[in-house]
Parts: sequence; C-alpha cells; structure tokens
Amino acid sequence: MPPSPSRIVQPAILIAILAVTSANAQSASPAPPPNPTELRVIYSSGFEDADWLSDWNDVGHRQNMQCVDPSDRSDVPAPSGDGRSTGKVLQVTVAKDGHYGCAPQLMFQRHLGSLPDEVYASYDVCFADNFSGYGGKAPGWSGIESVGWGGKPSDGINGWSARGGIHTNDDGTLGLSYYTYHARMRGKYGDSFRWTGPAAAIKTGRWYHIDQYCKINTPGRPDGVLRAWVDGELVLDMTDVQMRNTDQLGLKSYWLNYYYGGKGVSAHERHVYLDNLTLMTPKQ
Repeated sequence: MPPSPSRIVQPAILIAILAVTSANAQSASPAPPPNPTELRVIYSSGFEDADWLSDWNDVGHRQNMQCVDPSDRSDVPAPSGDGRSTGKVLQVTVAKDGHYGCAPQLMFQRHLGSLPDEVYASYDVCFADNFSGYGGKAPGWSGIESVGWGGKPSDGINGWSARGGIHTNDDGTLGLSYYTYHARMRGKYGDSFRWTGPAAAIKTGRWYHIDQYCKINTPGRPDGVLRAWVDGELVLDMTDVQMRNTDQLGLKSYWLNYYYGGKGVSAHERHVYLDNLTLMTPKQ
C-alpha cells in the first residue's frame, strides 16, 4: 500500500518548522550595544571645563554641576581603564533637603536642524557611597510639550518623556529604569520600565558604562523602542512603546536630569559622577 499523503508531507513540514524555529531564535537574540563605527556623533563631552553647558538648554542649578578632578575626591575612583578618560569628570550634587541635581536638555533640533527618529546615548557613571537610598530621576529621553512629566500625564498628543529612573533595592544596590510618560499610561504619574538582570544591580563607588537607545514610535502605533545596556549587557529591550499619537510630537531632547523624588527631599547631600557623554544617530 502506498504511503498516505500525510506521511509524505511530514518531512517537508518538519523542515519548515525547523526553519521557522531557527529564524525566530535568531530574531530573539539580544540586541547588541551600539557600534560607534555605524553611528554619527552629534554631541560628545568629557566634561573638562564648564563650557560644556553652552550646548545645552534649560541649564539652571549650575551650582550643582562641577567639573572636578577625581584624584581630588575621596568618594570616586579615577575612571581609568576600559578606554575611559583620566581627565576631569562631572560631579552632580543633590543638596541636603533638596530635589535637584540638574536638568539641562540637549535639543536635537538645535544640533541637527530636525528631530531624529532614533538616538543612542553613551556615558560612564559612578554613584558615590552617599547616593545609597536614592529614589528619583536620571538621564533619558524627552518629547515634552505642555505635559508628559511631573504628574502631568501624557495622552500621546500633549507630550511624552522617558527619563531614567533610580530606585534602591532591598539589598542596597541601586536599580535603574525608564520612568516613562506615554500615550497608553493610565495613572497620573509615569510608568517605571525597570532594567533587569545581574548587570542592572548597581553598586556605589565604582564606574559603569551605560548605553541607551530610543526610537520614536509611528504615531498611534505601539512600535517605539527603548533599550538599555550596562557594561555591554542588555538590561531592557522594549519594542512596543507608544510615546505619541501624532506626528506633531517627536524625539526632542536628551534630558540630563537628576532629581530626588517625588515629593520627598534628600536627607543628606549626594553625589553622582559622569564622564564621556556621547549622543549618536545612525549614519545615513
């Protein structure tokens, strides 16, 4: 008796299934950190002097931002090794009983002449031991207009933001996130998209390399991308973010923000150190 048709096609079906499985496995591979050779630098600073602020907007709280020599500081190691510079670094101070830090914005329209669809950010960071217990904001992305921050929720028409967020874990390490005001948010305050994995548990007193990526969504569609890497390890890969519902909103700026709170103030002075901040777009 000849074999049934179902038996004849089984090998072909198996091959097709294996091909699809293989393709899916490849597409599910972790996104690699940015490759500088494939990117165009639009801004870079090693914070050697205070002139770096001339490229930024909304530069209040200047007294909290100082370019310092780490060799003169007891709470931060020199950022040597791994290609890091050995010059000055940016010290950001959150004062006792205060909220700010800093909040300057690098406006992409000013530097590019238009708003980009996607941008990479890269920097080195070290949190001093006195930063333990921090809960608040950190550097990230902005498309704010009238709202989209500070308890003023976004509806996808009036503004959005995806600043960084910092919280303190039960074991005392610091956790990072994107604190995001987006078109599908439901509450008054932003949603915390937390970075995960062993690399995302940040210890004070040592340097880390942070890479961030934002791709603005198609208006009205949940296809925006937020990614982050710590020391080259992927810690967040979201590909379904809906920042906006209109093309009147865009990816406007990189927001260099450190803000304690919420509503509470810092119980004591805190320091965070930054170096080698670079912003990049894909080469055309």
